[in-house]
Amino acid sequence: RVFCLHRSDALKDESTIIMKGLYVMSLEEAQICMKENRAVAADFLYISGYERFKTSELNDHLKKGHWRSITTDSYTLQKSLVPDVWTAMLTITGSPPPETMKQLYSTDDVPVLDALLQEWTHTCLYYHSPASQDQRHPPPPPPMDRPIRQGDLLRGSSLDHAFLFDHQEFHKSLVMVLEVRSGGDSAVAALLSYPTVEMESTTGLPIRHGGNDGEDEMYCLHFLGQSDVRSSRPIGNNFYRCSVSDMLDALKTGKAQREDFLVMKGYVEFPLQGAALDIVLPDATPSIWQTLGHQQALNPFVLEENIQIARHAWKCAGGEEMVRSPVNDLGKETSKAWLASNLMSSMPPNRQRDELGPWNTDLRP
Repeated sequence: RVFCLHRSDALKDESTIIMKGLYVMSLEEAQICMKENRAVAADFLYISGYERFKTSELNDHLKKGHWRSITTDSYTLQKSLVPDVWTAMLTITGSPPPETMKQLYSTDDVPVLDALLQEWTHTCLYYHSPASQDQRHPPPPPPMDRPIRQGDLLRGSSLDHAFLFDHQEFHKSLVMVLEVRSGGDSAVAALLSYPTVEMESTTGLPIRHGGNDGEDEMYCLHFLGQSDVRSSRPIGNNFYRCSVSDMLDALKTGKAQREDFLVMKGYVEFPLQGAALDIVLPDATPSIWQTLGHQQALNPFVLEENIQIARHAWKCAGGEEMVRSPVNDLGKETSKAWLASNLMSSMPPNRQRDELGPWNTDLRP
């Protein structure tokens, strides 16, 4: 859907007001105004699509400094899309202009941002003409040959960076589908690759970040079966979900071992359309579980090791990537930035920065 921003008070009756002196109307309405000689093409800023944020998510981003709230007017807002005006606005609000971004971010973060944005732009905004296809930039891969189902173990694709641009936590990660929503438009899943700073008190197992939804709920995943772990609920494909108390009972009776379980908190819901996730073959599960079992509760001293273990588990799920790209080559730095800024927030900030250096929290522009 294309809509048009403008500042013309003469067209305000046909428009929706955004703020004093700034209006929006549909493309069809703008075309009628131009046909009636009440406006010209240069009066409008043409926008395709929009980004939606939850109020809680936007407030959280504001608190963390990802966004800045400023007082402005319609003229400055419209002109702010011009690079030099945008740079001036960044400077006024206390943020560095683009020329000094490298002074804030570590050496590795800037190439990650550039490469990710470049590949996202090429995938989402570039028209792939069959007659003039540039072989250096292949079109997005075709969708998988079957739909994602409950109980599927997935791994983040190394090819489609349009999806990963908005869901960087899926980058080379492993995902367990807990539920496919009715209608098949979205799925609820648990991210398996990311231990948090917390540990389960009895076993010492790291509590893993399953996602930002349902963060207070702690549960366990395993593939032992209901006979070994009582009250386990089947997920699908021989995977089960149980409570922490059920896990402890199975360990006490000797029917299970500590490394049989992944302790989780939270889950993530994501759209299935365009999901860049590959289905993992069932015979890869034991080696994946064993590999992830070597990860420890997150702290600055094990961050690198946990990333390496997660990357090895990702390879166990389907081998190395077949296509090399700047984003793939810099994937470790992407994961490091996301982990450091999202999962180590409960640690003293000075300790984090002294150990890891600065980072960018959200890799979206």
